[in-house]
Amino acid sequence: MELSRVSPLLSRLVAAPGLLLRRRFTQNSTLFLLHNSNNKSKVILLLKHKQSKALATKAAAETRTRTNMVKAIRVYEHGDPEVLKWEDVEIGEPGEGEIRVRNKAIGLNFIDVYYRKGVYKPAKMPFTPGMEAVGEVVAVGPGLTGRTVGDIIAYAGGAMGSYAEEQILPANKVVPVPSSIDPVIAASIMLKGMTAQFLLRRCFKVEPGHTVLIQAAAGGVGSLLCQWANALGATVIGTVSTKEKAAQAKDDGCHH
Repeated sequence: MELSRVSPLLSRLVAAPGLLLRRRFTQNSTLFLLHNSNNKSKVILLLKHKQSKALATKAAAETRTRTNMVKAIRVYEHGDPEVLKWEDVEIGEPGEGEIRVRNKAIGLNFIDVYYRKGVYKPAKMPFTPGMEAVGEVVAVGPGLTGRTVGDIIAYAGGAMGSYAEEQILPANKVVPVPSSIDPVIAASIMLKGMTAQFLLRRCFKVEPGHTVLIQAAAGGVGSLLCQWANALGATVIGTVSTKEKAAQAKDDGCHH
């Protein structure tokens, strides 16, 4: 007899007047005895320890499965936004060098669209899109130092999968997010910020007195480039398609 069926029965018996339920352990089993007002007892349930252990193990496994089930966007075929499916997925515990993160904000990028449409080919199907996010560390792998539960971290690039409530990440691929920065802001500039940094500091090191032309100056990357190049002391020229975008680019640091 399964415990789920026994519990309601035991509850009703205990509630009955003049009856007392007691439990007794033996070497190989657990006895449930019902005592009446005349102190006479009757065994109403016998659970072998092996059976009890099996039921407990099954219940624990089901609990772990429920705990490890999170929601995520899944893509089974390439196409328009209709191919995005909001589903339950199972997530394990972090291994060595890994952390489990509950996402607070997820960055959206054109590269996500390219993967969804099939312009870029994912490593396997189905897959969960998303290349950047900010979240809270909820578990760390064994022996991991430098990251603790409760840390707010950000990441960009690497394996896809940020379109999810939670995910497992390599601990050495994330950076801390200061409490003064809103997670939504941080998640929106990670991948774009890496692009801007590469262009301004590695592709060509912009210095005071340089003149920089920024195409699509009001876009995500363009906006960061305008602000950063201006801060570096360069003269910034931007191209845009509308008067509204021109006003935004000037607010972000475009001189012309």
